Amino acid sequence: MASEVKIESKLVWIQFSSLGLKYYDERLLLALAIAVGKPIKVNAPRGKCSCVCVEIHLNKLVVGRVRF
Repeated sequence: MASEVKIESKLVWIQFSSLGLKYYDERLLLALAIAVGKPIKVNAPRGKCSCVCVEIHLNKLVVGRVRF
């Protein structure tokens, strides 16, 4: 009998696009990512967008969009 595996969380990348240069700060991006889930890793090149890997729990509502 195969045991069932229940996946309760998932790592996803969220994208912050069109930020002003002053917002390309790892601490600020991590603080923004907390609104979505548990921040894991930041990819913050100074360019078009920055991404943060966050852990989300699949048994909770997921935040689709954050504006600041």
